[in-house]
Amino acid sequence: MNPDSIVIDAIVVEGNRRTRDDVVLRELDVRVGDRLPVAELEACMERNENRLMNTNLFVQVRIGIHAWEGATGRVGLTVRVREAWYIYPVPIFELADRNFNVWWDEYDHSLDRVNYGLKLYHFNLLGRNDEIKLTLQHGYTQKFETRYTLPSLGRGIDWGLHFNLLAARNKEVAWASLGDKQQFFRADDDFLLHRFRVVAGLRRRYGNDLYAELSAGYYRHRV
Repeated sequence: MNPDSIVIDAIVVEGNRRTRDDVVLRELDVRVGDRLPVAELEACMERNENRLMNTNLFVQVRIGIHAWEGATGRVGLTVRVREAWYIYPVPIFELADRNFNVWWDEYDHSLDRVNYGLKLYHFNLLGRNDEIKLTLQHGYTQKFETRYTLPSLGRGIDWGLHFNLLAARNKEVAWASLGDKQQFFRADDDFLLHRFRVVAGLRRRYGNDLYAELSAGYYRHRV
């Protein structure tokens, strides 16, 4: 006769070509050795499928049973995943002015007042649910920015880190608003406004849904 409760004897991960096993297992709220009522097993598998889908690492997750020892109540689970596409280039084309009419009428739709470039998003870069975002922008505002986030420094480690670097510059500076129109100061082709920012921090995970974060940064605006 089957027991009223089962023990999770093994959890096997399949289909993950980039994502590390420990990253998948970390998101589950059930561990090897846990005991739970048989009646809750199906709900447990469905709940953890949703947890993994919420990471945005996968486009499909299925959790099933690959072994069940009726006499001992030991159950082996298989987590089958299909990974998402992790690299997304996004073109930049945006107006520097407040709206389209201002750009079109007041500045004669000058391309000098347009920002253009590329944003590159690479998720799951090292297979640890980490991500890097790069921005290369030219035009009215010249900007380089990178952001990197690593949720965990390694297997069984609750600490992660994040980093942000920004460098930007403009040839114009808004100095007043007259008659509901912004007034800009420009000195030929010299760059008047320089911005620099670097921020780094640590993040600790407590359980599945609680986080604490500590950051420090340096900001510099020069006109």
